Amino acid sequence: MVAERSFGIHLSVPDKPSKKTFCLIFQAGITGTLNYKDEHNSTLSRQFTVPESGETTLDEDASTCGEKLQRLTFNFVPLMTPTVPETETNYPWRISLEFNKSDDGHSYMLKEYFLTVFFYSNMNSTEQNITIPHYYGQPKKSRVDWTASVNSSYGPTGLSRSRTRLRRPSTIRNYCAADARTSDLVPIIVGACLGGLVIIVLVAYLIGRVRAKRQGYNSV
Repeated sequence: MVAERSFGIHLSVPDKPSKKTFCLIFQAGITGTLNYKDEHNSTLSRQFTVPESGETTLDEDASTCGEKLQRLTFNFVPLMTPTVPETETNYPWRISLEFNKSDDGHSYMLKEYFLTVFFYSNMNSTEQNITIPHYYGQPKKSRVDWTASVNSSYGPTGLSRSRTRLRRPSTIRNYCAADARTSDLVPIIVGACLGGLVIIVLVAYLIGRVRAKRQGYNSV
């Protein structure tokens, strides 16, 4: 038995329209570093943390449960130094993760993901806001880099990747274990080398589909 640990972010994506069951339950702690150019064309770095659940909210309209595609999207005002100006806290950041079902139907892989950043007035950036997409095999150009670490209830794995050029397609894909019949927790290792858009992900755990309270969980 694995000892239970507390993580600040707890988000669930409900099935629609009933909203009585869930296709994804996400529990993690996320920290990251954003690299960008300031008004003098110098590179700046800002460390940020995705706050706990009370301040990190699921975007239900953008989050979906599908037979072949599932999407988790959440909004948050990052915890940074210096802090976000109070007058600008109504401009949150957003992270969206999309997963495709594998050919065998027992596991999911990370298909693409997005980071939407609003540059606050005290960040001295030439940008105002930017959405950073990444599609496997077809990465998009970006003027912003970011790295992130995701810790789950099982702790981090030893997975890490370094920076590559954004122009080069990424061929790194990490699949979660096809363990649908034996486990309630299946790790999906969200690790990919983005060019320009960099993510160093240790591990994120998605706790599988909930059909009904008495039926328990079916692992993704």
